[in-house]
Amino acid sequence: MGLRCAYAQGVVCIALHIFFIAILEDHVESSSYEACEPRNCGTDDFNISYPFYIPSGGNHSCGYPGFEITCQQKRAMYGSYAVKSISYNESYIELVSQRDTSCFAPRPFTVLPDNPFLRDNVFRHPSLLFFYNCTDPSFPFNTSSVDCTSNATYNTSVALKLPRCSFYRQGGSCRSFAEVPVQLEEGISNQTIKDVDYRELLHKGFQLKWDLLTNCNGCQESGGRCGRSQYADFLCYCLHGTNHPKDCNSVRGKVFRIRN
Repeated sequence: MGLRCAYAQGVVCIALHIFFIAILEDHVESSSYEACEPRNCGTDDFNISYPFYIPSGGNHSCGYPGFEITCQQKRAMYGSYAVKSISYNESYIELVSQRDTSCFAPRPFTVLPDNPFLRDNVFRHPSLLFFYNCTDPSFPFNTSSVDCTSNATYNTSVALKLPRCSFYRQGGSCRSFAEVPVQLEEGISNQTIKDVDYRELLHKGFQLKWDLLTNCNGCQESGGRCGRSQYADFLCYCLHGTNHPKDCNSVRGKVFRIRN
């Protein structure tokens, strides 16, 4: 009799344990659904949603690593670049560099966040190279002076680097440096800085396409919100605390991926 009671108590304990885990899990997933509501920084005409996310508030499950967006003065920022637009249907983000509005010179050490799903696209872009306060301003390519920040003791030069071209900065010859991707007109090649207006190129900004393959459109069409977890690269968070690796119209399930 005693053994039977102990066995029954053990079964009840296991059942209660599973029950409370399920409740906690549903609460977390329901919270993820609410947390992953598209957000706006304040003045932009687009919302931030998967694969992008705003990490403030701990909403890391709402986007993919490398797609972090910050809000500065009610504007969306991706790294040190202002976000001009985002097209979720065509999978591209349009960026423009923050710069001195009097002469359109970008801030030194302007860089893009490290993102493997955008990196290949960056390398296919031409870019403007800015050199600040160089002791030896001679370079093996055409440059133009940025006069608004240049004087007898401070000089700034700009050059145009075409895609896939290598550039090796002279160590210690310049105080600082910036590289900004730009968008050139299609069908025009072998241009130098003498053939373009760098101010216009900076003003127009540039587009980057991401190649992250998910079923986010299907998830959203089914009423869900896209995200991920520590076990799955993609999850569709659904109303009332359910989730699925595809969409909310599917039978509930989970995907667990073992990472090497």
